[in-house]
Amino acid sequence: MKITTYYTTKGMLLFFSVMLLGFSVARSASYSGAERTEIIQTYKYVNTQDAVLEGIAKKFPDLASKSRNGKSRFHLSALGAGYQGVLKALDEITGGKGEEYMAPQNERLSKNVGKANFSRSYALKKIEQASELKVSNPEDFAVTITAEEVLSTLLRFNPKYQEEPSQEMHDDWTQLFSTRGEYKAKGLDFSLRFPSSWKPKTSDGPNTVREFYSQAGHGSVSCNILVRNVGERPSADEKRQLFTDEGVAQLAEQAGLERVIMAKAIKMGNQPAGLFIANAVFETVDVKIDMRMTRYFLMIDDKMVMIDFIESTPDGLPIHPEAKHQEHQTLFKIIASTFMHAGPFRNY
Repeated sequence: MKITTYYTTKGMLLFFSVMLLGFSVARSASYSGAERTEIIQTYKYVNTQDAVLEGIAKKFPDLASKSRNGKSRFHLSALGAGYQGVLKALDEITGGKGEEYMAPQNERLSKNVGKANFSRSYALKKIEQASELKVSNPEDFAVTITAEEVLSTLLRFNPKYQEEPSQEMHDDWTQLFSTRGEYKAKGLDFSLRFPSSWKPKTSDGPNTVREFYSQAGHGSVSCNILVRNVGERPSADEKRQLFTDEGVAQLAEQAGLERVIMAKAIKMGNQPAGLFIANAVFETVDVKIDMRMTRYFLMIDDKMVMIDFIESTPDGLPIHPEAKHQEHQTLFKIIASTFMHAGPFRNY
């Protein structure tokens, strides 16, 4: 069986191949200036929170137990584990002298907290934030990055989530993305959940609704959410042919990829969908990047929705060990399974 003429002459094949050239690629690198800032400022946030909670315990004896329990709860959580990872990263960027590097700041912090005049309402607010594992109001601690950046940095450096990326979502550290009000979604209203450590970014691409990058925006795994008009709405027969194992495989094989690893028909949101995994190469000017791409896709009315996960590394490096690929595939499947379409699916 071949894909119908509709899919080969009315833009579907061209669409699948051309869009592969427009992927945004996450790259592996040593700590950049932005990462160093995030590491230092995240350390500052947690260290200041600890000092403030101790200051509250001393000023309000009746709140001492709650304050210290809040501090303990924070450090025993996924965020506390991430803080230990931040300390290691701080040592890495200071040549093993993290404590020495931060000593002047810590000394000033101790003096300032000792002189601070906390109100009771402020004390209760900070106890609640720590106890409920909320990262908010970093400006209260003179931290120069956002609450989202503090949270994503803490989760990024959690050793468990580094080893098993899917565990972050299993532990319910997730963020909701919705296309409602997004003009690039072309009127579609659907949502997905991503790990809280992944950083969303806007895209210049006309069909890319949003991009997400792992490890607080600095990782080697990314996701592009795309919506594209496919022209004339396919008939029921055409749609049935597309969303079969053979139909998905033909599209994947004809898309100009280096090697298709797997292709099959699946369901998303209880609707016919496709999935394929392939190796590809992205080249521009003097940069060559090897990629493994995992695409989930389905049709809503006359539009194709694609959720593209990309694992990438600079030229000359293996993408990832096979075990890491499998861990990523587990995470990609969990993210794709959160797909929800708010509007009705029309019958063809």
